[in-house]
Amino acid sequence: MRMAICRRAWLLMAWACLLSCVTAHVRADDPLTLVEDGQSKVSIHVQAGRSPLIDRAVQALLEAFAAASGTQPAVDPAAPATYQIILHQPTPAPMFSLEAQRIEIRTDGSVIHLQGGSDAAILWAATTFARKALNVGWPINGPAQRIGELRKTIAIAPINLTEEPGLLRRGMHMLGSHQDPQFDHVTGDWMAQNRMNMKLTHQFHFPRVYEALAARGIEPNTNVHSYFWLVPSELYDQHPQWFPIIKGQRVRKAGHGGVGMQLTVSGEGLADHIAAIARQWFRKYPHMQTFGVFPNDGREGWSEDPGDLEIDGPQRGTGVYSNRVVWLANEVAKRIADEFPDKYIGISAYANYREPPTIDIHPNVLVSFTTMRRNYLRSITDETDEDNRELMALLKAWLAKAKHVELYEYYSSADVGIGYLPMPVWRTMTQEYAQLKALGVEGVYSEMMVASSYLPTTSITMYFLARASWDPSATFEEILEDYCQLTYGAAAAPAMKEYWLTYEGAIRSKVKSLGFGTPVTDVLKALDGATITRLRKLVEQAWVAVEKTGSPEQIKAVSNQRALSLKMEIAVSDPAKLPYVGKNLLHNPGMEESTTNVPGWFSNVNQGKYETVLDRHMARTGRHSLRITAKEKGWARWMQTVPTTPGKTYLFAVWVKASQGAQGLVWAHQGSATTEGAILKFGPTQGQWRRVVIPALKAKSDSITLFLEHRGEGTVHFDDVYAAEIQLIIPLHD
Repeated sequence: MRMAICRRAWLLMAWACLLSCVTAHVRADDPLTLVEDGQSKVSIHVQAGRSPLIDRAVQALLEAFAAASGTQPAVDPAAPATYQIILHQPTPAPMFSLEAQRIEIRTDGSVIHLQGGSDAAILWAATTFARKALNVGWPINGPAQRIGELRKTIAIAPINLTEEPGLLRRGMHMLGSHQDPQFDHVTGDWMAQNRMNMKLTHQFHFPRVYEALAARGIEPNTNVHSYFWLVPSELYDQHPQWFPIIKGQRVRKAGHGGVGMQLTVSGEGLADHIAAIARQWFRKYPHMQTFGVFPNDGREGWSEDPGDLEIDGPQRGTGVYSNRVVWLANEVAKRIADEFPDKYIGISAYANYREPPTIDIHPNVLVSFTTMRRNYLRSITDETDEDNRELMALLKAWLAKAKHVELYEYYSSADVGIGYLPMPVWRTMTQEYAQLKALGVEGVYSEMMVASSYLPTTSITMYFLARASWDPSATFEEILEDYCQLTYGAAAAPAMKEYWLTYEGAIRSKVKSLGFGTPVTDVLKALDGATITRLRKLVEQAWVAVEKTGSPEQIKAVSNQRALSLKMEIAVSDPAKLPYVGKNLLHNPGMEESTTNVPGWFSNVNQGKYETVLDRHMARTGRHSLRITAKEKGWARWMQTVPTTPGKTYLFAVWVKASQGAQGLVWAHQGSATTEGAILKFGPTQGQWRRVVIPALKAKSDSITLFLEHRGEGTVHFDDVYAAEIQLIIPLHD
């Protein structure tokens, strides 16, 4: 053993001596020619201990050199090349500290040093070097992309760069596949390559994703609805005091995921029970930094227990429950602080506990402030916006109470931001992140649809989230330029940049507010014929350019935007006038065949009390329409099934007139409640008829049922319904 150590030390000394001989011939200000005439002149050396993250750093460098020049540097050769990239051993530091996340890239003669405060930071230093020195990056899920042509010679100027993140926590809550464990490995790779370090992770997914996340430097954060699994109904007989008193009775069972039931937070032994679970998890999953003690979803189910009412204090009877949420988190944090002084108990400011507490918050409690109902077209710090002004007042109050606060966003979980209308929140990100950091916000993460069918819509938002949260000083124009160059290639980038500016400009100029729950119909009003024509022209210009010089991934990226622009055209057009749309497959689409019944259409009431009738006095065209009127809130629908051919693409469109308080769904259903791209919501239409369109749905079965649903109050009318095959290949890649 001793001889082996001495031999290793001797080899390191010999290697250092050889390296110094090579370095001595290169002056500090000389350019470093890493590739010359198609030959690699650089080698990669790992002084850090090998780990999955260090291996990823090496792989990122190899992939970057291959993308930039087609060359492959040697890794840890016995004799170093003319130039050397050294990955240094990091000094251990707490995961969510600046020290752990700081990266350094510097040249010393012929040596390029990549250093960081953690293995993850070494990986980030490698991908940052790839972007800044090699013009290579990872803008979308998949292989590295370069800007410009393959280069036979790469010479770089000396580098002296130190960077640290603007926001310490940068992450996503992956959604969209509707399959456990809500983790996509390709997206996980992309997050690691783009310096993101946190993923919201349900406890039941941990066994399947923990190792994969840790290997990418991503914390699996459990700060999500958790009361239901921390205290399952099986514990009722032994500990009834932990369960809520609702309307005078102890409640044992709630809906799925605990919806409709919270806990009696003051119940004897509850904090000890949860603290024991937290200790167990922190021991088993050391890469986890935050353990969520987070109420169940929904606003109902709060306990009437006298102990909880006492904890409410000034909030008693107001319908606000943040004192209870914070009190329980405080008690758990106190109990684990001795063993885990650098770990956090996570809570959320959400629903009817988004208002700040009147009690103090333990320094090891991390608050995730949810931004539902904000206006994404304005900075959250913009007090001229009524919705944002209200949210900002709440956020500032939490920041005054809590040591650790982060934002939970909804950049792509609402209708706008998932289907065919990207959420143009990108400029807002670059405007507000620096301001939020200055106020004391430590992180930001967002629900994000990451399934392959959503990526054409969400990729640009993901890239802005990663870039702007790392560097809040980066401008909207800088990040957009970078994204377009890498994603579409240098030749197509100018047209695609103008494409995104046109799309964003149209919405910002014509839509007053855009946020979670904004109906697609409100946004489509901004996309008039001239705008759609402009978008289609720009994307076709990009297509001509990328076909000649782009990589397969860049060609695919432009092709996907061609598909989205086509969907936008379908959504704002009369389908009967589009040459590539087939005949209407619906029977009685205008409800004009009879004055007493509705041939072809069927209705049912699934919950509540509704009247579903043929309205003979209200119509968009003709004389009749379908009507659903709420008597008692629930949901009801009209429906019709049309024949389809698996593999072919179909559109579904309907004109809707919804009164105040009304809301509903247009749902093209083909056997699964989670069919991607097949559900769109609508809200009140302010006395106007609005068209709701599912513009391109690929059939997976021999029939699709169109549901026209009312899920609110008031009255909804439906008229001039259209379902047809799109007789044009939609260039959308899986």
